[in-house]
Amino acid sequence: MPFPINEANNGCSSYYFADHCLHVSGSEFLSQSSLANFACIQPHSTSSRLEIRPYESRIDEEDILVAQESGICIYRAPDGRWILKSSDTASPCRIEADEVYSQLYASITPKAEEKLPANQDSFLQLLRTAEESFLCSRGGLSVHAACVKHMGKAVLFTAPSGTGKSTQADLWIRSLGASLISGDRPHLSIFPSEIRAYGVPWDGKEQQFSQDFAPVSAIVEIRQARENRIRVLSPEQAFRVLIKQTFIPMWDDQAKFLAIRSIRDIANRVPFYRLFCNMDDEAAIVLESVVFQQNKDKLERQEKDMKIKEGFILRNIVDEWIVMPKGTNIKTFEGAVVLNEVSAHIWRQLEKPLSYPDLLQSVLDEFDVSEEAARTDLDVFLNRLRENDLLTEE
Repeated sequence: MPFPINEANNGCSSYYFADHCLHVSGSEFLSQSSLANFACIQPHSTSSRLEIRPYESRIDEEDILVAQESGICIYRAPDGRWILKSSDTASPCRIEADEVYSQLYASITPKAEEKLPANQDSFLQLLRTAEESFLCSRGGLSVHAACVKHMGKAVLFTAPSGTGKSTQADLWIRSLGASLISGDRPHLSIFPSEIRAYGVPWDGKEQQFSQDFAPVSAIVEIRQARENRIRVLSPEQAFRVLIKQTFIPMWDDQAKFLAIRSIRDIANRVPFYRLFCNMDDEAAIVLESVVFQQNKDKLERQEKDMKIKEGFILRNIVDEWIVMPKGTNIKTFEGAVVLNEVSAHIWRQLEKPLSYPDLLQSVLDEFDVSEEAARTDLDVFLNRLRENDLLTEE
């Protein structure tokens, strides 16, 4: 796509995403980047400016390192500016931002400009961090999720990497005719009447970009299982799911507070589900019937979750499953806990929040055992965890 020029902005290129406009000036460095997919003019309520300048490698001695985020060093200057610097020495670049990330000054080396598109990745990571921080402070969230649009509504699939959220999105596209809004990192904006999901110019490994949006109909946490079933989550459970899958600028107290408030608002307003699923088309069909057709037959009621406390690790050592403390728990927890196959399976399931009925079902799915025997073994092990203060019940 040719580099879009907005003559009214004195040669400034404008990109539109997440109810926001980013104006870029000073270089055509980003003309062939993923931002080019967002050049069509869209309505927006916020804007920020990025001016690209020749590279300066300096860091003032008075600048304070406040955070390091996956290849980015973040500094705070005495005058309140934020300085984001790439730790990739092969393609040095940096962005300086005002206190609210609305005015950005970027610097890249001429050599870096010549090595497109490889060096864009480092710069776009800086730009993403600055823009997501800006949007965080204005009632928005960047969520680690795949997002599809179906019947004019958005459905988000969230889970740790490798769990199957992209697979579920693909099932909806293939089986139900849905379209993709974002493969990995949609932005959620909060409005009085709805929560809206947007495609954005940064999309993780999927690299699928869409200048589209839709009101959110549901957010779904993915869990792999043999059979497809769905459990509704409470707002408190939804909050705990979302806070682990959301970008939060922890170095910025104000933006951090506003991000947490937005997470709470979304958890209270959007239906959340936990989908236990395999990877066939039926998973999409069952979930669609619940979200869009209000089919209650496949929906299981809310249940309280349980979870293993933080600070413990399970390892298989010479064919034995052993739980050992780590970090500060090493001083307070004496020895180790040896588990059999069934107990080790239960422990692994409880590394993420899970209800008693779903935990029991996972044992029945994994082992050839009667429900009565599985329930007995499960109750004995859960009581053992409680006695050793290893279990959190939420």
